[in-house]
Amino acid sequence: MRIKYKLFAGFLLINLMLLVAGAMSIYELLQLRNKTVATIDANYIALNRLNTMLKSVETEDRSVLLLLLGQWEDGRNQLSRSDSTFNATYQEAQSHISDNVALDNIRNQYAAFKHTWEMPIVDTKKQGNLSWYYKVFFPEFQKTTSQIERAMTYSRSQMHTKSKQIFEASYTALMPGIVAIISAILMSLLMYFFISRFFSLPINNILKGLREYNTKKKAFRVTVNTNDELREISGEIKKALGE
Repeated sequence: MRIKYKLFAGFLLINLMLLVAGAMSIYELLQLRNKTVATIDANYIALNRLNTMLKSVETEDRSVLLLLLGQWEDGRNQLSRSDSTFNATYQEAQSHISDNVALDNIRNQYAAFKHTWEMPIVDTKKQGNLSWYYKVFFPEFQKTTSQIERAMTYSRSQMHTKSKQIFEASYTALMPGIVAIISAILMSLLMYFFISRFFSLPINNILKGLREYNTKKKAFRVTVNTNDELREISGEIKKALGE
C-alpha cells in the first residue's frame, strides 16, 4: 500500500471516530435539553396551578369572614368567583400533576370544606358566630390548605429528584466525547508507532546505507520490509550504485 494511503487511512479513522462521537454527544445533549425543558415546564405549571388553588381557598376564607360580618353580597360574590377559579384550575392541574392520590385528596377535602360555607350564613345563627368559624369552618379550611401544600411539596421534591436524574444523565451525554478523546489519543500513539516503524526507520536505514557507502565504501545493503515507495527508492538506489 502506498504511504499516502496508509497515512490517509489512519487520519481518516481518527476523524471518523471523532465525528461519530461528536454526533452522539450532540444527540445526547439535545435529548438532555429537551428533558430539562419538559421537567421545568411541567413542574412550573403544576406548582402554578396548586398555588392558584391555594389562593382561591384563602380568598374563600376571607369571604366567609365577610359573611360573618353580615356583608352578604361581597362575601357571596367573592365565594362564587373563588370557587369557579378553584374548579377550573383543578381541571387544568389534572393534566400536569401525576400524583392522582394527591389530587383526589384535594378534591375530597375541598368538597368537605365547601360544604361548610354553601349553606346560608348571613341572617342565620352562624352570622357573627366566631365559635362556629373556629370549630367548624376553620378546621376544614386548614385541612384543605394542608392538602394543597402537601401536593406542592411533593411537586417540588419531584422537581428536585428529576433534576438530579438529569444531572446524572449529563455524564451519559459526555461519555461519547470522553471515549472519543481517549480513542484519538490511542490512535495518535498508534499512528506515531506506524510512522516511526514503517516510515522514519526505513528512511534512516537508507540514509545510513548511503553514508556508509560514501564514507566507508561499504556495499549498499539496505533491506526495506514495506511494500511501498520506500522499497522502490531503495531498489532504485541499488541500481544507480550498480549493485
